[in-house]
Amino acid sequence: MLGPLHRLAWAFCSLVLSATVCAQVAERARELHLLNITTEDGLPQGMVEDILQDRSGYLWYTTKDGLARSDGYGFTIFKHDASDSTSVAGNHTNLLFEDRKGYLWVAVFGQGLDRYDPAHGRFDHVSIATDLPEESFNEIIAMVEAPDGAIWCLSSYRHLCVVRTDPATGSMSMTAVGTVYPQAQLPVLPSAIAFDEAGLLWVLNDSVLTAGGIGPDGIYQPVQRWSLPAPTRSNVGEVEPHLLKHWAQAQEIILSLPGAFLRISTKDHAVLDSIALDPNVRVQELQLIDDAGRLWYRSDDDAIRRLQLHTVELEHLVLFAGEKNVHDRMETAFFSCQDDRGNFWAGTKGYGILKLSRNGNYFSKRPGEPIIAYFVNTYTIQGHKQFAMTRHRIPQEPSKAPEGLDRYGFATKAFGKVWEGAATDPQGRTWGLLTDGLRSPQQLCYVDKEGRFHRADLLEERDVPNRVFHGAGSDIWVTTSSKDRAWNVREGLLRIDAATLTVRARYEFPVPFLLSKYWPISQWSVAPDGTIWMATIEGLLALDPEANAWQVFKHQPKDPTSLPSDILFSLCPDPEEPEHYLWVGTEGAGMAKFDKRTGTCVRYSELDGLPNDVVYSILSDGYDRLWIGTNTGLCCFDPGRNLFRTYTKADGIAGNEFNRYGSLILPDGSLFFDGMDGGTLFHPDDLEPDTVASRTLLTGVRLAERELAMHQLTNTGTQAAITIPYGAPLIAFRFAVMDHTDPTHNTFRYRMEGYTNGWIDGGTRNEATFTNLDPGTYTFTVQGTNSAGVLDPVGASIALTITPPWWGTWWFRIAVACVFFGGVYGLYRYRLAQEIRVVKLREGIARDLHDEIGSTLSSVSLYGAVARKRIKNLDPVDSEVLESISAGASSAIESMNDIVWAVNSENDALGNVSKRLRAFAGKLCEAQGVALEMNVDVPMAARHFNMAQRKNIYLILKEAVNNALKYSGCTTLLIDHGATEHGSEFKITDNGTGFDMNQRGENGQGGNGLNNMYKRAEAIKAVLHIRSSPRNGTVVTLYVPNRA
Repeated sequence: MLGPLHRLAWAFCSLVLSATVCAQVAERARELHLLNITTEDGLPQGMVEDILQDRSGYLWYTTKDGLARSDGYGFTIFKHDASDSTSVAGNHTNLLFEDRKGYLWVAVFGQGLDRYDPAHGRFDHVSIATDLPEESFNEIIAMVEAPDGAIWCLSSYRHLCVVRTDPATGSMSMTAVGTVYPQAQLPVLPSAIAFDEAGLLWVLNDSVLTAGGIGPDGIYQPVQRWSLPAPTRSNVGEVEPHLLKHWAQAQEIILSLPGAFLRISTKDHAVLDSIALDPNVRVQELQLIDDAGRLWYRSDDDAIRRLQLHTVELEHLVLFAGEKNVHDRMETAFFSCQDDRGNFWAGTKGYGILKLSRNGNYFSKRPGEPIIAYFVNTYTIQGHKQFAMTRHRIPQEPSKAPEGLDRYGFATKAFGKVWEGAATDPQGRTWGLLTDGLRSPQQLCYVDKEGRFHRADLLEERDVPNRVFHGAGSDIWVTTSSKDRAWNVREGLLRIDAATLTVRARYEFPVPFLLSKYWPISQWSVAPDGTIWMATIEGLLALDPEANAWQVFKHQPKDPTSLPSDILFSLCPDPEEPEHYLWVGTEGAGMAKFDKRTGTCVRYSELDGLPNDVVYSILSDGYDRLWIGTNTGLCCFDPGRNLFRTYTKADGIAGNEFNRYGSLILPDGSLFFDGMDGGTLFHPDDLEPDTVASRTLLTGVRLAERELAMHQLTNTGTQAAITIPYGAPLIAFRFAVMDHTDPTHNTFRYRMEGYTNGWIDGGTRNEATFTNLDPGTYTFTVQGTNSAGVLDPVGASIALTITPPWWGTWWFRIAVACVFFGGVYGLYRYRLAQEIRVVKLREGIARDLHDEIGSTLSSVSLYGAVARKRIKNLDPVDSEVLESISAGASSAIESMNDIVWAVNSENDALGNVSKRLRAFAGKLCEAQGVALEMNVDVPMAARHFNMAQRKNIYLILKEAVNNALKYSGCTTLLIDHGATEHGSEFKITDNGTGFDMNQRGENGQGGNGLNNMYKRAEAIKAVLHIRSSPRNGTVVTLYVPNRA
C-alpha cells in the first residue's frame, strides 16, 4: 500500500499527467546465471562503469586503468601515453557514446572528453572553454547527439555542456549551454536529457519535465511541459532524483517518479501507461531497455529488477556468477549493454564484467533434490507415448498418494515400504508396485482416483513384478521375473486390461536380460499403430501385441548400417516422418536414425558434430529439431541443415551432464532435461532457429617482426591492403566473428586467391598463417559462422602485395631483356658480317680462279693445240705427250669451271644446279645420240644450299650422268628433281645394260667413282641409293634432308 505522502504525490502527478495509476506490480524472483570476466581474462582493471557495442561489433569497456576493446577472443587496451598526443587523455574512463558517424566518444574522469576515430585508430581531445568550471566536465554521466551533430553532455553536478566541431579545422570544443544558447532558458539543474526521433530535446529536473526545440533565435521552446512531485530522500537523507530513459524502439520516454514508472509517447506526448511500484523500494538507476521491452533498473537495495513494459511483469533478478551470489559478493551490477545477438553485459564495482547469455533468459534451472525417489511422468511425442523418470515433480499430480507414500515415484530406499507408481489408466487409476525394500517381493497395486489403495491379485505365484509401463487404451504392461532370479532380470511381459482387471496375454522376451547396472528397458514407446518399441541394454526390440511378433535389432560389427551399439538409452520418433524413423541414443556410440522399414541406420557421432557420444535422451520440437542430453552439454541438432549447436552451463542450463531416462515434453510444449546439477526447463519457441549472420572482421595482421592494427593498413576504399617485401618469412591474419555469445563455437573458412583458390576450413581458430609466399598480388578472404551456425556470406578481405626482389623487378627484367636481345642482335650482325665476308671471299676466289688460273689453263690448252698443228712429222710419243697436255688442260679447265661455279654465291639456288646439270648432260647426250628428259619442281628450284652442299650435289649427279653415258650404253636418260616437306630428292634413271651390285668395281664397272659418290653424300648428310641389275638399267637416287 502507498503511504499518505506517496499517495498525495502520486495523485498530484496523475492529475497533472492525466494518467490512471494501476495496481502495484507484484514481483517474482528469477534466478539467472552469469559468466564473470575478470583481469585474469585480460581485462586491465575490475571496475567497469560502462559497456558499449559499436557498429562494427566490438565491445568496449571503461575501467579505471584504461579503455578495453574486445573482439571476443582477447582485449586491446588503450592507455594514456604522454609521448603520444593521439592516445586517450587519461586511463580512468567512465562513459561511452557512439554518434551517427561512427565516432566513439569517451568520457575521461577528471580530463573531459575524447573522440576516438576507428578508421585511423586515434583519440582526438575536446578542448574545454576557459570559463567552464571543472564540475562541468570532471565526471560526465550522460551524452546525447543533437540533430545538428553536436554532442550534449551532462555532468554529475548537473551542468549541461555542448561539444561542437569546427567543419573547417575539425577541432572540437566543449562550451556551457548557456554560452552557446544564452537565451535558451532550459530547466535548471537537469538530472537527465534526451533527443527523440523528431529532434526534440527532453529535459528532466526535480520539478519539471519538458520536451521542446531550440529555435533559430536560440530560445528553447517547449512543446510540452509536465510539473512533477518533489523527489524523495533515501534512507541516508540524500535526494533521489527523478530518472528518464529514452526507449527509441517504441518511441517512448520512460519516466521514473517516486513509486511509479510512466510511459510517455514521443510522437504525441500522451501518457500511455503508469505502473505503480513498491514504495518501499526506490529506483536508483535506469540501466537499459532490451529488445523484448524489459526495463532493467537498480533499486536502493542494490538489487537488479526487470520490468516487462508491455505486460507489466516484474522480476527480481537473483544473479549468480559461478557459485557466487552477485548481490552478496559483488554488491550490484550495472547492465548497460545488450549486444546485437541478445547477450547482456554488466559492469561491477571492481569485480570485472558480468555476461548473461541471451539463452540464459530462456533456461530455467530446477535445483536437484535428494535422491529419495525418481518421479515417473508420461508424455506424448509425435503420437508415441513414452515415459520419463526425474527427480523433480514437473506436472501437477492428479491425485494424492497413499498416506506416507510418494506419488509417481521409483524409490531407491533399501528398506521401508515405498510406493512405485508408474502408469495411469483411462479410469484414473495409477498402477505401480508396492515394495518393502529387499525383504519381500514387490506387489502389483493401484490407487483409484479417490486415493484408495488396492492390491491387484492378477499375477501367478511364480511371477515377481518389477516394472510397470503404460500401454495403448486401457492396457497396463508389467515386466516380471521368477522368484529365484535377481530383481533386475526380466523374463516375461504381462498385458493387463485395466478396464476388466484381467491379464490379456503373456509374452516372453526374445533376448535374455543379464544382470546389469542399468534398467534393462531404458525407454518404452507405444506407437500409434500399437507397436511397442523398447530401447534396451540388448538392442532395439519391437513387439506387435496382437500378432505376438517380436523384432530384434542389434549391433553387427561388420555392418555400418546396423545399430552403433546394443546398450541403448533413448528413443525419439523422427519429427518429420515418425511412422518411418526412430532416433536411437546409445551409451557411448553416438546416436542413429533408424529406419523401421528396413532395419538400417544412419549413424552420428562426435566426428559429425555431437558434443559427446553418450546420448542420454532425445526430444523433438515444433521446428523439426532434436534436443539431445549428453555428458558435455545440451545439443540442438537440425537434421535438415545437418547443424549441431551445443548449450553448456555458460548458456544458462543447470549443468553439462544429464541423466538417462530423465527427459520429457510438458503439455505447453516446454522441454525438461534432468541432470546431475539439477533440471533444465525451457520452451523451444524461445530458442527458435537463428538465421541472421554475424559480421566477420579482420582484426589485425602479424608479421615476423611486428604486429599491425587494421587502421595502420592502406585502405583502397573498398578493402584494406598491405604491401610487404620479398623474403618476409610469414604473414598471419587475425579475424573474428562479431558474435560474443560463445566465441569458442564460432568457426571460420578462408582462402588466399592467387595461392590457393579453394576454401580452407579453419575450424574455431581465428588466425591464418602463410609462409614464404612468392612475389605477386593476392587477396585473403575469410568468412565466419556464428554460434547459431549461420555463415556470413560477405566476410572480410584484404589485398596483399609481396614486392619482388631487385632481380625480379620490372626495371631489372627490362634491362636483362635489353641486354639479351641486344646480344642476340649483335651476334646476328656479327654472323651476318661473317657470312658477307665469306660471300665476298668466295666471289673474289671465283674471279681469281677464272681470271688468273682459268686464263693460264686456256693458254696451255691453246698452245698445245697450235703446237700439234704447226709441228709436222712428230713421232708418236711426242704427239701423244702433246695430246695429253691438251687433254689435261681441257679437263683442268672444266674442273676449274666447276669450282668457280660452286664458289660463286650467286649460284646458291638449287635452280642453278639444275641448269648446269642440264647443260652438262645435254652436251654429252647430244654427242652420243641419247635422248635426255629432265623434270624440275618449281618450289625446289627456289631452295638454297650452302657451297659445300651445292658442290657435292652437283658432282654426285654429274658422276651419275657421266657413268650412265660412258658405261651403260643407254638410249634414254631421265633426270628428276623433286621437293618434299622434309627434303629434296634427285633421281637419274637410264635404260642401259645395268650391272650387278654385288660385283661393282670389277670389269671397270663402278670403282672409285661410286665410292666417291657415297662419301660426298655422307659429307652433306644425304642418302644415296643406287639400284641396278643386268639388262634392267640403273636408278641413282639422292635424298637431301632439310636439316642437312
